[in-house]
Amino acid sequence: METDDTNQSWANVYKETTGESSRSPGELIKLLLRVEKVKASNAATLLTIDRGTLEKWIMALDKRGIIGKEGPQTDSYLRLKPSFIERIKSLNARKSAHAEDTTNKINSLDKRIHDLGQALGSERGRIAQIEAEAKGMLAIISDSEKRLKNKAALLDDAEKTLREEKANLDEEVKKTDGLLTGLTQELKKEREEKSSLEKQSKRVRDDISGLQAEQGVQVGSDEALSLKETIRAERQKRSVEEEKIKKAASELERRKQVITKQLEELELRGKAAGAKPAVAEDSNALAIQLDKERDMTEVVRKRLDEEEKELDAREKVMAEKEKELKAETDELGVFFEGGIEIKLTDSEIKEKCAELESRQANLKKREEEQDTLEEEDKKYRKRAENISLRQAELEKKTEYLSRDENAYEVQEAEILRKESEILKKKEAVAAARRRVEEESLELDTIEVDIKKRQKTLDNLHKSLDERENAIKIDELTKKQNDRLREINAREAELQKKIESLAIKEKEYEGKKSELVKTESELLEKKRISIDEIKRKTDELSSKEKEYEKKKAELEAAESEILKKNMATDEMKKKMEADKAEMEAKEKQLTERQKELYSLKKSLDTEEKTIYSKELAKKKRLQEIRDIEAELEKKSTELSSKEKEYEKKKAELEAAESEILKKNKVKDELKKKNNAIDEIKKRMEADKAEMEAKEKQLTERQKELYSLKKSLDDEEKTLNTEEREKKERLKEMNALEAQVKKKTGELSKKEKEYEEKKIELQAAETEILKKKQATEELEKKRIKERAEVDLMERQLNEQLMKLDSIRESLKSREGGSKEAEPAKAKMVSEKPPKKPEAGLEEIEAMAEKAKKKKVSLAQSFRKTALEKAKTVNAKQELVENPNEKPPKEIEEAPLKPAPEEEPPAAKPKEEPQEPETKPEGVPAPEAPKEKPSQEPEAKPEEVLPKAAPEEQAQAETPKAGENRLISLLGRTGAIKPEDALEELQVDKDTLTEWVAKLKKEGIIEVKSSFMRGTTLMLTTDALKKLKEREIDHTVDTIRNELQRIRQEQKKLSDRK
Repeated sequence: METDDTNQSWANVYKETTGESSRSPGELIKLLLRVEKVKASNAATLLTIDRGTLEKWIMALDKRGIIGKEGPQTDSYLRLKPSFIERIKSLNARKSAHAEDTTNKINSLDKRIHDLGQALGSERGRIAQIEAEAKGMLAIISDSEKRLKNKAALLDDAEKTLREEKANLDEEVKKTDGLLTGLTQELKKEREEKSSLEKQSKRVRDDISGLQAEQGVQVGSDEALSLKETIRAERQKRSVEEEKIKKAASELERRKQVITKQLEELELRGKAAGAKPAVAEDSNALAIQLDKERDMTEVVRKRLDEEEKELDAREKVMAEKEKELKAETDELGVFFEGGIEIKLTDSEIKEKCAELESRQANLKKREEEQDTLEEEDKKYRKRAENISLRQAELEKKTEYLSRDENAYEVQEAEILRKESEILKKKEAVAAARRRVEEESLELDTIEVDIKKRQKTLDNLHKSLDERENAIKIDELTKKQNDRLREINAREAELQKKIESLAIKEKEYEGKKSELVKTESELLEKKRISIDEIKRKTDELSSKEKEYEKKKAELEAAESEILKKNMATDEMKKKMEADKAEMEAKEKQLTERQKELYSLKKSLDTEEKTIYSKELAKKKRLQEIRDIEAELEKKSTELSSKEKEYEKKKAELEAAESEILKKNKVKDELKKKNNAIDEIKKRMEADKAEMEAKEKQLTERQKELYSLKKSLDDEEKTLNTEEREKKERLKEMNALEAQVKKKTGELSKKEKEYEEKKIELQAAETEILKKKQATEELEKKRIKERAEVDLMERQLNEQLMKLDSIRESLKSREGGSKEAEPAKAKMVSEKPPKKPEAGLEEIEAMAEKAKKKKVSLAQSFRKTALEKAKTVNAKQELVENPNEKPPKEIEEAPLKPAPEEEPPAAKPKEEPQEPETKPEGVPAPEAPKEKPSQEPEAKPEEVLPKAAPEEQAQAETPKAGENRLISLLGRTGAIKPEDALEELQVDKDTLTEWVAKLKKEGIIEVKSSFMRGTTLMLTTDALKKLKEREIDHTVDTIRNELQRIRQEQKKLSDRK
């Protein structure tokens, strides 16, 4: 801001003090900085300004506290105030401090960035290792999951087979239930038939008793015997049928027990498996069905027992009645022993026969019914055999399943162990991921800080570049203006010289006769010129040596620049390698994203499976609750059955007491006691089974409670996992967005890099084309130079001829003084033709050389312009590839440098003072006037005039810079290392010289991949060197001609 204010203030002062003048008050300040104290009059003369403008400047600067006055007011001494000087010093100190701070900050940032890059590389290596471990773990998990899936498929197959077998068993149980119902119905029918038969037997007995009483005892006794036999046969048949029914019922019970055992085993296995609820459900359903069947069988047994009891009671009654009948028959036999015969009527006998026939028909029907029952029994036996075979197959299958289940249990144990290990590893991976994420967040923050700092640095660099560009533009405009002024001055000088040459030529034509008089003087001056030529040759040899040294130094510098280029190439390779690494990392990131997406899918599937498992568990809980309700109902039924049993027991005890009172059949009582004991045992066994079932139910309830707890824990873990997944998804989305941004930036940079590469390639092709053109031009120049050399040789020959003429003239003068008037007449009448011809040829050669010089200069200009365009474009692309230079900077170096006349051809007037002079540089002294006979000739000063304030330095460069220029003039191009060896200078000094000469447009630095960096003079400098050499030769010839003409004048004047 201070600089802007100062510039505005300067502009205001400039507007106040001057109108359209090119001078400014800053020049007065610069003059006072160079010279501490100066008078106002001297300042006006030095600055070539009116006193009024100077007074205005002084007033304006005095108001601003910059200048102070001392001494008389008319012509006071001017001096800068110490406060202003201190301000300048503080500003310089601030600038230097700011530059040091910026450099230190940049170095610290570079170090930090380097350290961060190393840390990033190490952390990325760790991340890669962790990812590799995680991938290995995922592969193990996937293998275990595949194995579990295969085992689950096997279990599903086994469950399907079990379900099919259970369905078959259910069908068989249904069939057995149908058979039982059929048998029960048949028993009911038989019991009804028994009751009907008993009624008929009672009727028959009543009839027999009546007949015996009426007609005789014999017929009654026979019928009674036949009836007894039929009753016995029927009882035997019924007993056989009842035994068959009991056997079938026992077989059914046995099979049901086997099925229950199998189901219990299946339940236990299902509990051991813990992962197959379908088996447990099926087993529970089968258990319920078996309990129902047991209840039905118990009911049927009870009914059968009741029916058996009823039959036993009836048999007892029948036995008693038979005993009574026997007793009656015995009595009747005793009573009818005397042979009393009872005669029945025919009608009664016929009726009795019809009744007997009807009874026989009924008996036949019953026999037929018994046959059908036997056939049904056979069918039932076959079915029972089939059931037994199926049970055997089921037992085999259960054995295989038990073996598979044992193996499955072992595998499940291994799977659980592996799952625990996998969970531990997953936890480790999650912890590592958390660490990586934290570190990545830290790195992101660091990267953000670095980017901010880089932005600030970029802004600083941009501001510095803008300032440098503005300074360069100002310098270039100043240089161009100075060059234009110099060109105009030189053109005026050249016109004056041309006019003077024309006058001198006219004088030469009028004074050719004076050559004869000056021959003796010519010989003496020739000796002097030979001595001067020897001295100059010695100087040239010394300069050549210096040039060789500078060439060596330049070669050394070129070698250093080569090394630097190699380093830059290595850096480029590293950048390309880093780019490849970035691409590989991007690929890894994409792969990681794919893996994470697959993990996400797997997690979603796991969530779905867990949700399905939860639903299945809820269904199980509902089923368990239903089973518990059914068990409670069964327990109530059992309690009611127990009460009934107790009632029946009480009834049986009462019956036993009655039987004991009556003291009837003890054997029957014993049988009944045994049956009762068996029933008691059965009841106790049923009680034990009920207690076992109750224990199983309690255990099942405990298991269900534990399952509920585990489900709740799983739900909690699932909720936490879902939260973590959501957080991970958010982080993944953020990472994906960052990766997309980075990829976009990289793609943009790659596009810019490719565009710049294409531009560089196009520039290189243009440079190659222009190189070819320059080579062709150089060939033309070599040819022209050879022609110039020929011209110089011819001139030397003409000079030799002139020397010979002079010697002949001297010999003529050495004759008698008496022959002088004759000689004068001869000279006046016949002037020597050879010298005239020689001089004319010399002048013609000089004019040709001048024309050639002009043509060469024009060709040099064209090539220099083309080369400067290409080189500047390439340098700007290489130096700042990201920023395009402004048009003013691009066009400034491409403007053709104006021709510079050699210093010998300068006018002998005092040079003008420069418009602006740098701070700290003393005022240039006015060049001293030199005699016309000794013109200035300095071909080694090739420095182009950069600015008028640097004119003194350009005209009189330092010895080291001159050495470097002479070395480049000898070698043409040299490496920095060779230049260091030739010049024997430090690297820093050589870099300073190169930078200075490069700014002035004398030296050009070229870099290539194969050759490295080379230092060489610019085309303008080479052109000026050659022009100055030609000018030097032409000027020497002209000076000699002038000297000869002057000598001829002197001779003519003497004569």
